[in-house]
Amino acid sequence: MKLFVTSDIHSFYEPFIKALNEAGFDQNNEEHWLVVCGDCFDRGPDSEKLLHYLMTLERKILVKGNHDLLLDDLCSRGFPYSHDKSNGTLRTVQDLGGSPLPSDFHKSCEITWHKTAAYRDCLVNYFETEKYIFVHSWIPTITGYEKGASKPWHQVGKYYEYMENWRDATASEWEEAMWGNPFWKAQDGMNKTGKTIVFGHWHCSLGHLCDSEGELSEFGEDAKWDPYINEEQGIIGVDRCTAHTGECNVVVLEDNFLN
Repeated sequence: MKLFVTSDIHSFYEPFIKALNEAGFDQNNEEHWLVVCGDCFDRGPDSEKLLHYLMTLERKILVKGNHDLLLDDLCSRGFPYSHDKSNGTLRTVQDLGGSPLPSDFHKSCEITWHKTAAYRDCLVNYFETEKYIFVHSWIPTITGYEKGASKPWHQVGKYYEYMENWRDATASEWEEAMWGNPFWKAQDGMNKTGKTIVFGHWHCSLGHLCDSEGELSEFGEDAKWDPYINEEQGIIGVDRCTAHTGECNVVVLEDNFLN
């Protein structure tokens, strides 16, 4: 099978289709499969077009991302917080739900919830082939804190250990794995699966920046946005930060499905 892998489309339909076409994707070819490593929506202008395309595509794997969690949360809540606006989730609900008056925003949430039902049914925490594991950010890990540490999880004091039974992780453990920086976990040796972990969530430019020892920048004109491949760490990063670059990455991999 040929797997056409992308991530973090964020409702930018045109750059996504352009990248697919340039990679040679043919939806009528039974050997071609689309794999999206999470975060299809939020931020961009074409949630409706993207949803329609994905739902009419026969051979696809849609991995759940943290923005899928944000969309579920907003639709369930029925009213927006400030982070819904900054993350683009508010825009997705307005686009898909018809954008009624603010006092009727809950109706937009209800419409969006029902309109995305088939999409949500397609979402998986991970997808595994003979040589690859596709996730949004990382597989679940065991999270611990240094003795006596009382700081929040995103500050000093948190550490990770490899989880042998990550496939059987709980829903909350999978949701936690959809956040955080996959490059740091890779550098900390958290890939002991024997396979290559393919992820989105975090812009590829960070991996290239680290390899360049500071010669490249993370967001400047010299930033490198191409897919990040590190065979030693066993990772492939595909997030081109589409909301910033206006472009998508598509990586073409050949592998067999598991029986």
